[in-house]
Amino acid sequence: MKNERLLDTIGSVSPEFIQEAAPGNIPKRTVRRTRMAKRLLAVAAVLVLLLAAAMATIGISAEEEQPLQEMPVILLREDFDRLIVQRAEKIEGLVSTHELARLVSMYEHQYLSEAISEKHQKFMLEKFPIVALADIRNLDETISDVETENYLEILRSIGFTQNDLIECYERMYELVENSDVENKEEILASLPEIPERPGEQE
Repeated sequence: MKNERLLDTIGSVSPEFIQEAAPGNIPKRTVRRTRMAKRLLAVAAVLVLLLAAAMATIGISAEEEQPLQEMPVILLREDFDRLIVQRAEKIEGLVSTHELARLVSMYEHQYLSEAISEKHQKFMLEKFPIVALADIRNLDETISDVETENYLEILRSIGFTQNDLIECYERMYELVENSDVENKEEILASLPEIPERPGEQE
């Protein structure tokens, strides 16, 4: 009796319903949608992890970065061009052409190859012994306190940090220490003192 009722029930169900309900006969469109959803969820999970890692890195870097505390006294020519001139030119509108020109003019260039006379060459070597190894830009000694504060703000606004200053000075020391000049100690003594890195202070 039970079997007869079961057969009657099955008989009342359309063949199309049975075909669609069978596990092996799930519509391909549904399968594709399910697979696509799983892939999108996996991609989203990876993106969330990458974003979290990037934010953590940015947070660490932000804590270590310090605003520029003092005007660079001497910079290698390549560092001056890369960290000041080129960086300011990339940030259009943040620093006016006039302000940038004034800032650049505050740094005198000392290029031994461009010395106009032997006397001039001798003067550069005596005042800035490092020019025997590289071209430099040095800050004008007559700059006023007001100008110093103004140009400090400009340098900060283009992203010149205290770490940049430290690394520039370290490159100068490394250049001299790796050279074979006889007056190495004299050149090192003429360079500005390297500030302590953030976190090194007791």
